[in-house]
Amino acid sequence: MFSAGLYADPVLRTLLQQYKYEGVLAAGEELGRIFRSCLERHVLVWRGQAATVTALPLHPIRQAWRGFNQAACFGRLAAGVLGLSFVGGLLKRRFRWRRQADLADAGERRGNASGSFAPTARLTAGSVGRGETIILVDDVYTSGATLNEAAKTLKNAGYAAVYGMAVLRG
Repeated sequence: MFSAGLYADPVLRTLLQQYKYEGVLAAGEELGRIFRSCLERHVLVWRGQAATVTALPLHPIRQAWRGFNQAACFGRLAAGVLGLSFVGGLLKRRFRWRRQADLADAGERRGNASGSFAPTARLTAGSVGRGETIILVDDVYTSGATLNEAAKTLKNAGYAAVYGMAVLRG
C-alpha cells in the first residue's frame, strides 16, 4: 500500500478536506503535486509494467453533488506519472452508504463497505482484467475496508493482482 503522506498531518488533511468537501481546486492541485513528487521518487518500479490504473468510484449522487471524483483525478495523475493506462468505469457503488470518514471504528468501516461494489458491464464483458495487474487508487486509506472491498470485486472479476495506492494514509 503506497501513500504520499499522512492524514494526521494538519496541512495535508486540510488540503484534502478543502478539495473534497469545499471544491477548492487549488487544494487538489497542491495534493496532486505532492502525490506526483512521491510517485516519481518511490514508485518508478511500475514504469513500463503491464498494469492498469483505476480509481474507487463515488456513488452517482455524491459525484453529482461534488462535481468530480477525487480518486479518479489522482488515479489519472498516477497513471500518467507511471506511464500506465487509466481505465475508469470498472466498478460501481451498489448503494449509498454512510461516509467512511464519519466512522471511527475499523469494524464499523468494514461493515459499512461490505458488498458496496459491483462490477460494471465493462468489467464483466471480459475485455479487461483477465489475468492482469491493476492499481486501485483512492484519496485516503484508513482502515483499508473500502479498498479491500473494491479489490475483492476486481479479483473476483478476473484481475490476477490488485495493488492499492492512496494520496494520504490515516
